[in-house]
Amino acid sequence: MIMGTPARAARRIPVFVLTGFLGSGKTTLLSRLIRADGMAGTLVIINEFGEVGLDHMLVESSDEQIVLMESGCVCCTMRGDLAQTLGDVALRLARGDLPPISRVVLETTGLADPGPVLQTLAGDPMVAAAFSLGGVWTVVDAFHAASNLDRYPESRRQVAMADRLLLTKTDLVDADAVSALRSRLQGLNRDADTCDVRAADDLPALLTDPDVRRVSKVPSSPITHDPADRHTHHHHDDHIRSLCVSYTGSRPLRAVASFLESLVRDHGERILRIKGVVGIDGRDAPVAVHGVQHLLHPPVPLRAWADEDHTSHIVFITDDLAPELIQSRFDAWLESAGQDNTMTSP
Repeated sequence: MIMGTPARAARRIPVFVLTGFLGSGKTTLLSRLIRADGMAGTLVIINEFGEVGLDHMLVESSDEQIVLMESGCVCCTMRGDLAQTLGDVALRLARGDLPPISRVVLETTGLADPGPVLQTLAGDPMVAAAFSLGGVWTVVDAFHAASNLDRYPESRRQVAMADRLLLTKTDLVDADAVSALRSRLQGLNRDADTCDVRAADDLPALLTDPDVRRVSKVPSSPITHDPADRHTHHHHDDHIRSLCVSYTGSRPLRAVASFLESLVRDHGERILRIKGVVGIDGRDAPVAVHGVQHLLHPPVPLRAWADEDHTSHIVFITDDLAPELIQSRFDAWLESAGQDNTMTSP
């Protein structure tokens, strides 16, 4: 459920989740990132200290859970529950035992479903009071991606839940293969930015706040799949669908929350992500909303709309849930106010 107020949410530390399938290059990317300028004040959380290939020059051996890197980042090994780790960080920050932190980067394991991580950020009271979701970045190995997406549902869910897709190993495949991969990734997640890490001049910029004001606005026709041609169309990908609903004007925050809460209460197990930018009564600027499965994060106030179009948009990424069901619930919600609405599905 949506908890807290926009004002409180604005003061929390953003957490950026770095995910990606086994061998995709997460650790290599993270190692490069913490060397880059502009990453001081970053808390890096890794799952197992011994498995992370960060240089010994960067992370010194220590019996403590949290160590200070030469780069100015703070590294934290997650020994057990994520909520306990973040809660410990929050307490150390409050006591002044840690230097100020501007962001958290959490590297997940290669088989991790991002869902439980995002649920922890919203569902644990101590964590939710200190931290907010900054974004989900998924590393995609261009050389192995087609096979991984075919074989492993975890890989498809990681892509579907991403705010930004980071392509690695593009030098190992030809341009046609990269183009085909980009097309497939868009089919799984039409709202995510896709960036080639090799071509990126500013790595830290890849792991900074996305423009959350940019939510899908361009209508498109549903992708169709031919069951007889799985290798071309990847018929099983159509279990993951996305939908964007829109309204004009503004609504009370409580009304928007009520609609989203009723939806996740009834169908949360099949809703991978909710992300939207909405107009709220009494506010000149919009509010960002995020959710995963049965949990909704506290709303985050934005400084301004992305452009002169102040239409509100909410994107749903679902697994085996018909977009028409969400659309019908949305239509019923708007009916009493007589608002026009739109739906787009990739």
